[in-house]
Amino acid sequence: MGVNLGKLLSGLLVEGHLGGRGKPPTGALPPEIEEARRRLEELPYMGLRGLVEGVALVPGGFRS
Repeated sequence: MGVNLGKLLSGLLVEGHLGGRGKPPTGALPPEIEEARRRLEELPYMGLRGLVEGVALVPGGFRS
């Protein structure tokens, strides 16, 4: 299973800031939100891997 943490968290940040209102009236986010969004997008892709043995999942480690 892989997760692009940067995209996920930056999207949640913007969605949370807007509070379901859609786009901001000016079309731009406040500078501090935009800076936080850019920094979050720098986070790496993360993945967990494993094997299925019978009916059990056996951890195979972490990768990024």
